[in-house]
Amino acid sequence: MAAKMNNIQLVTQVTMGETGTATLEGVRRYQLGRLNETLTYCKTRSRFYKKHLSGVLSPLNAWEDFGRIPFTSQEDLREGGMEAFLCVPPGEIRRITTLQTSGSTGKPKRIGFTDEDIEGIIRFFDYGMRELTQSGKKVMNCMPGSRENGITDLLAKAMSRFGAVPLIYGSIADPADAARFVLEQRPGCLTGIPAQILGLAAYMEKHGLNKETCIESVLLSTDYLSESVRNRIERIFNCRIFNHYGSTEMGYGAALECAAHEGMHLREAELYFEIVDPDTGAVLPPGQEGEVVFTTLRRTGMPLVRYRTGDIARFMPDAVCACGSVLPRITGLRRGDDCEILLSRGRVTLQALDEAVFALEGLTDYTVAITRAPKLTPASESELMRKSKLASESESESTRESKPAPERAIFSFTLWTVDGETPDGGEWAAVRGRVQAMIPDQALSVEMRVAAPGAVPPSLQGKRMIEWDGAAAP
Repeated sequence: MAAKMNNIQLVTQVTMGETGTATLEGVRRYQLGRLNETLTYCKTRSRFYKKHLSGVLSPLNAWEDFGRIPFTSQEDLREGGMEAFLCVPPGEIRRITTLQTSGSTGKPKRIGFTDEDIEGIIRFFDYGMRELTQSGKKVMNCMPGSRENGITDLLAKAMSRFGAVPLIYGSIADPADAARFVLEQRPGCLTGIPAQILGLAAYMEKHGLNKETCIESVLLSTDYLSESVRNRIERIFNCRIFNHYGSTEMGYGAALECAAHEGMHLREAELYFEIVDPDTGAVLPPGQEGEVVFTTLRRTGMPLVRYRTGDIARFMPDAVCACGSVLPRITGLRRGDDCEILLSRGRVTLQALDEAVFALEGLTDYTVAITRAPKLTPASESELMRKSKLASESESESTRESKPAPERAIFSFTLWTVDGETPDGGEWAAVRGRVQAMIPDQALSVEMRVAAPGAVPPSLQGKRMIEWDGAAAP
């Protein structure tokens, strides 16, 4: 009896052009063949890869050989420019996406796609969205961008193929307006950025409108999805949440949860994934957390070989998903860039802050400026630790005295809430406690203010976590 297939496994089979169930062994044989074709294609057509892969002997006969191929870095892409990576004449590129860096002078990354590349993206979105909705159902698309062959347009084209009705709304800047759209159009499915969909859900709940919707499923993408955000949206709309992972370099789509919600199934027919040690580059086995690296398998315009994403995840060790698919899944995904700050007594990650802060009822988004205040004297540190109950009871006095006095860290939160209301004092105290628990030995103070009316939240523009050095945050 053939194993059951979800739609992600089905699109893998369709793309591979094989009949029968796409087994793991069959997929790996297909991928090795495609990798060899990609290496030859890149070495003969790409100016960058002609040099970068000059020492690579192909064809590869085993996966161990592939692990010795040099990585492609994000810096390679910025410094080389799109033209150095192209494997086709520039006139065959139908869509160019520019990704700006965080600095004001850093070179942007530019990614180009041919018509064939775009067709592969639409095919993946077509089958992937069938996990969430069906023919005749309305889908409110709240992804950013409206250009032709951008993610919003590609999702609309994909859903139209199986008869779903795309309603292009765009980024949610005004939850009240988005709520009116939901009540008027009555979509059964939403797609969007986690914090923006949470803002919509929280607004509708506050005004007693969430029970009037017919939302059955929500696709969340483009940002890390915390369990706090997931659980609140799920509760408010009484719907199923599907997490999606992708980036422009990957061709927007890379992995998607199935109805079992046990990790995200990978786009195996068009991308080969590895999890590597961020420091050594060694390939890691399932279950171990590391950096996500991918190689394109069918990209014609601008293939990428062993591209380091900077994202962190792990392969799930379970061989078979509850949905019946045998294809690998990833879980524990988090962004590795600009998402961690080291303090004198520990570290804080954006993901941990998301879990702690987004649990606050009524919150729709936030920013935090982490400031390193001047170092404390042993006496002032001791007093602060006593008042804030920060001292670890299990730590001996001699051990504490041997540590250098740390700087005091100030966490200055700006909160976006429904209708600009100030959070309940007890609930905010619980958030402060969760933040302190992340770094229990750190001298720490937590401040809060509510964003001014009309202030732009980070889900629309900017970063959520900022590090400052000095006596106070700006």
